[in-house]
Amino acid sequence: MDLGYNTPAQVVDYVVETGHKKSTLPTTKMLFLGIMAGVFLSLAAHATIIVTHNIPYLGFARLISGLIFPVGLVLILLSGSELFTGNTLIMVSCLQKKASWKNYAKSLFFVYIGNLIGSLLVVVCLYCYNHDCHTDNLISAYNIKVAATKSSMTPSAALISSTFANLLVCMGVWFCYTAKDVAGKIMGIFYPIFLFIVLGLEHVIANMYYIPMGLLAKTNPAYLQAAKDMGVSAEKLCNLNLSNAIINNIIPATIGNLVGGALMVGAFYWWMFFKNEQKSVKSKHDCY
Repeated sequence: MDLGYNTPAQVVDYVVETGHKKSTLPTTKMLFLGIMAGVFLSLAAHATIIVTHNIPYLGFARLISGLIFPVGLVLILLSGSELFTGNTLIMVSCLQKKASWKNYAKSLFFVYIGNLIGSLLVVVCLYCYNHDCHTDNLISAYNIKVAATKSSMTPSAALISSTFANLLVCMGVWFCYTAKDVAGKIMGIFYPIFLFIVLGLEHVIANMYYIPMGLLAKTNPAYLQAAKDMGVSAEKLCNLNLSNAIINNIIPATIGNLVGGALMVGAFYWWMFFKNEQKSVKSKHDCY
């Protein structure tokens, strides 16, 4: 009987095959599909800034962001683009010996670089477009506030936050694979991403938009003054620099996202629904 959706064991099978295909893509394809994913996610991140920059209530601002940001992952998954955090699930294919660890590392590296390029393209284009000329510099001030907060995190906090972030992001990917129709895939993506945004967790690719945009905006005296008027402390503004951004956020968030996706989702569900079933089948055969 057709259940109308894929069971967890069927999803594991699908992830194994998908991971093999992703890991064997030509390098240029990995890179350019990664660039598109970076563009899509950065546009979604920018949309959250525009909509929430003047909302004074944190909970409500995150609620609205949670309704908008999932559009980025919907665009990525349904268009076949490549996202570093989702590609951590290729771990399943490696554990099943359908993909090599070398190709796994290659995929993560080139997709990561592609995501970074796509994100920076959006940052530069939107900044040069002077996107906030109609809001008295408040959007860029909020960009600075967000980036300063992220750059002021401790590496351990960023590591823990990003681990749970990609647990939820990869569950969004997992639920997308569970559904058999487009509407089901969109809904499957939406809820885990909504939760990840409401919780304010760290996603390294999204931060490739948030932090560079804040760094760029900080170079403009008018935007910087608007950030001070918004209440961003001198200490946080001082912490907003490239070194702190990389050490306090980007590096630990990269590691945490890898752990959350590869181990907490990929390896865990492979063990539960594939490895254990293989053991069960082998045990039955041994009885005869």
